[in-house]
Amino acid sequence: PHIQTDAYDRFTVPNDVDVVYFEPGAVLKGTIHTMQGRKKPLIVTGHGVILGNGKIVSGAKGIPYNAVELIHGSGHIVEDVMVVCPRHFSIRTSDSSVVRNVKMFGYNYNVDGIVAGANSVIENCYSKVNDDHIKLYNNNMVVRNCCFYEQTNGGVFQLAWNSVKPVS
Repeated sequence: PHIQTDAYDRFTVPNDVDVVYFEPGAVLKGTIHTMQGRKKPLIVTGHGVILGNGKIVSGAKGIPYNAVELIHGSGHIVEDVMVVCPRHFSIRTSDSSVVRNVKMFGYNYNVDGIVAGANSVIENCYSKVNDDHIKLYNNNMVVRNCCFYEQTNGGVFQLAWNSVKPVS
């Protein structure tokens, strides 16, 4: 299912789809979201580009505009794709997810990298975003072998926003 409005392009992945594959050179202008009620992991992979569409939307208002929004279900895998100029976060995933070999480029203020759920792994990623690269909001997250290009806004790791809950 595809929703296109003046505000955004959103591709909501049906619950019976297990893999979204980008052929080399493929470009998606818009966002990928999991559908409510999803129980199983989704794999987003390939060698394509997810390109933001429209102006930057900050704060809680920006959540619907995250480039890759996999919050329904758990155990998702995002690997080998490139996210360019997302309108808000590059990738947001739920618990026990893996984000691997992803490249993220964002130049406007308030364009973030990755926020992942508890027990998630982020590895071998390149991030040149102009806000926070990795949001460590949840327990038992592993970040390894990543390269961060700091711009003028944000930090490499953000530990909390608006409220602080202890995590390990």
